[in-house]
Amino acid sequence: MAMSACDIVLYQAGADPHIDDSLGGFLTTEQMAERDAQVFKGLKDRGAPVAWVLAGGYLDPLPKVIDLHVNTMRAVMSA
Repeated sequence: MAMSACDIVLYQAGADPHIDDSLGGFLTTEQMAERDAQVFKGLKDRGAPVAWVLAGGYLDPLPKVIDLHVNTMRAVMSA
């Protein structure tokens, strides 16, 4: 099945891969932003509809997690 034939792609945009996450992430803020940009652009280029959800993120203080989720929202809006 071609990607464009999908009814919808579900993307769980987790924040826990962040390098400062207490569960042992490995991506910087910039790398996570690039991850999201690539996902959303790739899906748009293929004409695949996407629903995304925010997930994870155990950074302290909480505003650090919120900033990562805001970056995901920016990525989807600019795709």
